[in-house]
Amino acid sequence: MIIALPDDILQLICDALLAQRDLATLYNCAVSCKRLAPCALSDIYRIYNEPTDEDEEAEAQNAAQLELSVQRWAIRWRTIALSALNLTLFPYNRYLRSLDLRDLANLINDERFRGKIDKMFFEGAMKTFRREKEMRVRANRPARKVVDADGVVEMMGDAIVPKTDTLQQLSGPFEATALLKWIPHLPRLQRLELWLGRALLGTDVQMAIYNHCPHFNALSISNWVDPHSPIRATLDPNEADTQLGAFLSGLPEDSLAFFENIWAIGIGEKTCSSLARHARAMRELRLCVEKEAIPHLLLLKDCTSLEKVKFEITGTNVDENAIKQDDLLALEAWLRNCQNLRSIEFFEAMFAPTVLTPVLESKDVHVEELKIQASRSWYAMKENRQFHQSLGRQKSLTSLSLFGDAGEVISDDNSALVEAICQCQNLKHLKLRGVSEYFSEAAVISILISLPLLEELYIQGLNLGDAVLDYVAAHEHLKSICFMDLTSFSFEGLLDFVEKLDESKSNFELSISMASNETLLGEEEVVLIRRALYDKVRGKLEYQAFRDADASDFSVTSD
Repeated sequence: MIIALPDDILQLICDALLAQRDLATLYNCAVSCKRLAPCALSDIYRIYNEPTDEDEEAEAQNAAQLELSVQRWAIRWRTIALSALNLTLFPYNRYLRSLDLRDLANLINDERFRGKIDKMFFEGAMKTFRREKEMRVRANRPARKVVDADGVVEMMGDAIVPKTDTLQQLSGPFEATALLKWIPHLPRLQRLELWLGRALLGTDVQMAIYNHCPHFNALSISNWVDPHSPIRATLDPNEADTQLGAFLSGLPEDSLAFFENIWAIGIGEKTCSSLARHARAMRELRLCVEKEAIPHLLLLKDCTSLEKVKFEITGTNVDENAIKQDDLLALEAWLRNCQNLRSIEFFEAMFAPTVLTPVLESKDVHVEELKIQASRSWYAMKENRQFHQSLGRQKSLTSLSLFGDAGEVISDDNSALVEAICQCQNLKHLKLRGVSEYFSEAAVISILISLPLLEELYIQGLNLGDAVLDYVAAHEHLKSICFMDLTSFSFEGLLDFVEKLDESKSNFELSISMASNETLLGEEEVVLIRRALYDKVRGKLEYQAFRDADASDFSVTSD
């Protein structure tokens, strides 16, 4: 007598294969047994939906591999669409939890999609989804027909979404008309990611979500209107704040746990007041605002259950002198009251150290991730020694990124920062740009010795040499290091470094961004080091020379 395993055991087996990312075995399970198929297919699509650190195209080495990656990409979307048309063995779309139609638009717009992949994609029943538009490349040339990505996305969305009622997340460049068709079919929808927030104009979309999506709790908006749209010039500057505020107010109170706007869209008093209605539920806020809107952020002071927060400030001269002192103190008090805060990010905010120093000194705050980054507005290192010292109190830190201006820094400032970093012994990711410009070899070595769990390091320093490489090779967990400033690594030193690597350094990445002209390796030497690193641990090397006005460019990058 054959005893069948219960379904929960089959699910545990498939989940174990999922943890190993063993797609081949999961596929065999799916095609070999009807009872195993639902479990296996569900886990296969979970792998597909998960973000990955490696980009498939970046791995490709030639045109054939690039085309193959696009072909696989197209097959995934074709299978999902055919499943929605009931033309596949299993209802694959039933296993989807996340659907990103931006990914479909990117596929259609990819130049490698044209030709035979395009023909294969729209074969048979897929012909119904094909839409074309005329595009004129040059004024003196006749227009030619190309695939209309927006039209294809909406047509395929009309077919896929109503047959995918398990969706929890929906992303894409939607118009309000598409959302109104799709939302009634999404009872499990939790998260909506919009390319253009103007799809929320009026009350129709808000009412549809209110009536059909009881679990909705997350909203992300990239922009309010297409930057290239002609209506942008005549748009009411307060439209986004007014309409978004109305949308958020129409949701059930304390239902929104996540809100993000990627670009500055004009958020102000009305949006912040509406977000405050969700204070008890809000766990993550990622706001990009103009500096004039900073006082309105204080309307969110009751959002003290936050676990993650990011503020990006747009405009010029966004330093603490441009902000009222009372507003800075209120912002500091708000963050200090967020005792569950685990991640803090400030972008283009020179005042960040002033606000964060008392927060980091608080015994009630235990931050795991801290980022102060900028493309232009770097904070002054010499004026923020107390902030650097406060970092040492956050023993829970696992990721730290600081972009600052070393300026006329003195040795005591460097010592204070190095000492504080060395106290954060749980750090796994460390990126120091600008603030580490005058670090000595001893300082860099001290960091490597003091942080045993470090996996990724971006650092500068004063003409670092071979001595540092010995400590890099000896570090047990380090997987990637980037030297962003002038270095003097010799050929012999680099070769000796590679020889010291063991299996713990598998796939190690070494980046040397500014090799000194005095110790500059020849092209053949770089090739030898690169090959040795790959042969030893499948590692990668990026090597670039220091450039100045009198030196010719030279760059050798690993394959």
